[in-house]
Amino acid sequence: MAADCSDPAQIPAPTGHFQPHTYRELAANADVVSNLAGYTLSMAKVMVSLADELLAEIDSEVRRRATTRSAWLALAARQQLRRRDPDDVAAAIARSEVRFASAGSFESADILRSDRDARR
Repeated sequence: MAADCSDPAQIPAPTGHFQPHTYRELAANADVVSNLAGYTLSMAKVMVSLADELLAEIDSEVRRRATTRSAWLALAARQQLRRRDPDDVAAAIARSEVRFASAGSFESADILRSDRDARR
């Protein structure tokens, strides 16, 4: 039976050396793996190549934020995935410029004053 990992003090010390060679072997020995703090069966493990200087910068930021390299890289990936495509942004700006071109000229102070007076 797996140990309750919510309290690190209750995690028993590992007995022996378990070195899984396949995911199937890892999954079959989940009770042993549950004793390894921080090991996640439900996440993919990836290998990436980074320049030494970039990795040093990442590790420095990881220490500064008191987080893990995996958490920091996951956050960076999520932020990048949320960014809008530059071509989509340029197209949206072009559409707005066309719409505003047909709006004609106006005095913004007059619009604000009229809006303010309408609320009284």
